[in-house]
Amino acid sequence: MKPRDLFSILGLMSVLVLVLAACGGTTPKGALGTPIDLRPLLPADVRARAPSNLDWGKFQTAQTQVKVGSPPAMVTIVWKYFRDGQRAYLLDVAFQVVAPVEGITLSATTEGAPFYVGSVEALRLVITWSRGSVLGTESKSVSGIILADGRWEPAQ
Repeated sequence: MKPRDLFSILGLMSVLVLVLAACGGTTPKGALGTPIDLRPLLPADVRARAPSNLDWGKFQTAQTQVKVGSPPAMVTIVWKYFRDGQRAYLLDVAFQVVAPVEGITLSATTEGAPFYVGSVEALRLVITWSRGSVLGTESKSVSGIILADGRWEPAQ
């Protein structure tokens, strides 16, 4: 084997290794993490009265779909909430990847403490996506607010 051929093979293998490393993982279809229980964030007196996940009819469920990444993966956000007196509170939130995209990894979390919009509890959510390339990792986020009245407000 000539040295020139050896260098060509080594160069091709190096490019292949870089390309494979750049592809990274793909977050598969299905649950994105575990559901986040928001009950510990409730005021103590409200927490004692908060319905359990088995108390059907005592809480409501809302959901929305969010496009994340480029090209976009589709993530469904589902949250439960309930009314207690004049206020409405959040119980939990879960994320589900319904349309993954090859090479894009996703993560989701809550950000900060709950706050009130009038008499309705609200919480900021962040879904982060990343994709590796030979030039490094591209990473961006999509954020918005879930409210204990079933609304989703994307960040502007």
